[in-house]
Amino acid sequence: GRCLIDRHAALAGMPFDIRFDGGEGLRSLAAYRGSLIPPSPLAKLKTVMQMTVITFILLVISLDAIFQIVDSPLKTLLNFNRQIVYDIAMGATTLITVYTGFDYTVKYYSMLRNVLR
Repeated sequence: GRCLIDRHAALAGMPFDIRFDGGEGLRSLAAYRGSLIPPSPLAKLKTVMQMTVITFILLVISLDAIFQIVDSPLKTLLNFNRQIVYDIAMGATTLITVYTGFDYTVKYYSMLRNVLR
């Protein structure tokens, strides 16, 4: 079927995103310059969501590969529209990632302006 998000490209990019998205990059830069920007509860949720989505997708892909070799009654667990689930999970995670980066930028704009000098 048609895919809104290429899962392989998304999986390759998410670990990078977890460490260097807008909020994390800004927090790291501020820390390097001696300023502290605490992680927001939403940013913590974003990290948990990213880790959960990556784990879930990799688990489904791995189980699918195993069940192609070994016949098991558990194979019925994979009878769902994966692309829709992947797209919703990746879309929600992406929206929260973009929002937290924007939120950090707005909240800490003046501090960041001084840090970037």
